[in-house]
Amino acid sequence: GHVPTSMTNATLGGWLSTRSAGLMSSRDGRISDMCLGLTAVLADGQVVHTRVAPRRATGPDLAHLLLGAEGTLGVITAAHLRLHQLPIHRQFDAFRFESLGRASGALCRLLARGVRPLVTRIQEDPRQRKEGDGACGEAAAEAVAEATAAAPVPAPAQDLAAQPDPACRVLMLAYEGPPDLVEAEASLAQEVALEHGGVALGPAPARRWWGQRFAGVFRIGPRLSEPRTIADQAEVGVRWSSVAPLEERLIETLEERGLSAHVVVEHARLESACLSVSFGGKVPQGTDLFAAYDGAWEALGRAVREAGGGMAHVFGGGRHRARYLEEGARERLALLASVKRQLDPAGIMNPGILGTEP
Repeated sequence: GHVPTSMTNATLGGWLSTRSAGLMSSRDGRISDMCLGLTAVLADGQVVHTRVAPRRATGPDLAHLLLGAEGTLGVITAAHLRLHQLPIHRQFDAFRFESLGRASGALCRLLARGVRPLVTRIQEDPRQRKEGDGACGEAAAEAVAEATAAAPVPAPAQDLAAQPDPACRVLMLAYEGPPDLVEAEASLAQEVALEHGGVALGPAPARRWWGQRFAGVFRIGPRLSEPRTIADQAEVGVRWSSVAPLEERLIETLEERGLSAHVVVEHARLESACLSVSFGGKVPQGTDLFAAYDGAWEALGRAVREAGGGMAHVFGGGRHRARYLEEGARERLALLASVKRQLDPAGIMNPGILGTEP
């Protein structure tokens, strides 16, 4: 049930240590939701086993102390995971909306109605991508460029297809399970999408995206070898009411620094969604590369904090990104550092990660 976009070069230990969220987290949850118990070795050599047993209320779950700790408290050596059945039936669908606000409103309403799609994704209409978009934004868009352009467009949307509005967004959905359940969810999704002004595009865009879902990882790498180019990706958790205004603010913030951005809404949950922000571009001669890179992250972090969002939604904070987290996250990491001093007084377990002492 866990399929991150880095699937081809990630490991189970990495997923657990960063509490990663995969492409199917809208239905199956994060890797931490699938972990039923684990074994870890602490700094003093003590081996800890968290029992795989029915849910208990006797104190905190120690497994969740180690999940997402990024190796600062111990080394995870084994894990017991919940498995999901192989798909009996899988179905795709896509809808075009005139704005991100309408698309995100439809998706939020769909989740509130009890539908749990396998995949939820809102992106720009790929045909809107401008020539010369930044390295990371272009690479991300290329991974799905064929999808919407090749999709059959119903008669009522012919004018929209001929002269697509730059504000348009495409909501892509996938469902999985028994055919009757899949059909019922797809039917309800169509009803909700049409109520919010969506135009049905059929399964082709989502099906093509699914076939290329790992491609972006390989397209970004070569771009980073170009001279004076910076690129990265931020994952921002935000309430549904702030999705559209925060997307606009993030793009403005990056463009002010001469960088382009490509924003996708994914990992949708009932209480919030994730804005996956790929950004990049060339840094002018005479400007320090590291200063430009850090400056972009600082500006992103400031915009996210002002919107009440949270950074590092999909996977961990590491050594660099932890400094740009919101105040609440920094308070939690300060508590983690206190726990680390008790479990690892010599500071030998991944020092400097997640704000712990270097």
